[in-house]
Amino acid sequence: VANEKLVRRIPDAWSFEEGASFMVQGLTAIYGLRTLGNIQQGDSVLISSGAGGVGMFCLKICHALGLGSSCVTTVSSEEKRRFLIDTFPWLQPEQVIVRERATKSGVWRRSQSKATTAFTAQLGRALGFIGRREEGFDVVMDAIGGAYFDDMFSVVARGGRFVTFGSADFTPTKDRIEWPKLIWKYLRRPKIDVMALPSANKGVIGFNLIWMFDRVEKLTPL
Repeated sequence: VANEKLVRRIPDAWSFEEGASFMVQGLTAIYGLRTLGNIQQGDSVLISSGAGGVGMFCLKICHALGLGSSCVTTVSSEEKRRFLIDTFPWLQPEQVIVRERATKSGVWRRSQSKATTAFTAQLGRALGFIGRREEGFDVVMDAIGGAYFDDMFSVVARGGRFVTFGSADFTPTKDRIEWPKLIWKYLRRPKIDVMALPSANKGVIGFNLIWMFDRVEKLTPL
């Protein structure tokens, strides 16, 4: 017997697969943006992997809140960039970034320089397009992690929230797992110097909804 707190009615036209994916992706997006990211009117938002399920939900939420002109998203290929522009006509080409190679992972410190990598430069140009070059992003929704973390965290605004809900950079891209490469990435994974965070005045929040089943009351209002 299913727990009634974990069951929701879905539209008659939906399949069970559609209903399940909607709940997982939709809840991840709105919980990350609203509850953890505390998204507000006037905020600028960076969404990684915008062509994925959660990323597209995030884009729709930002547009519904009137933040469509102040959000930027990243993708891994030109095909995905074109797909997003075609799917969301309100997105300008300058708001969709095909990610360049990121900086090597390391320990983030207060003194970390900005705009020193191709990817950081891309983010800077996008911030300029939405009129936030000096301020940075108020909210970042990231599912990539790995080598891209440092560059994205460097452009978070003072008082900004970096919300991470995945580490796709560690996901194998081939049929077999390349253990030496995976171990090397793990050893060089991003690290946060917590003593630098108060001066930087920005935060990092991580979550995975699978660990929220025993706290479903936190998700019900969403």
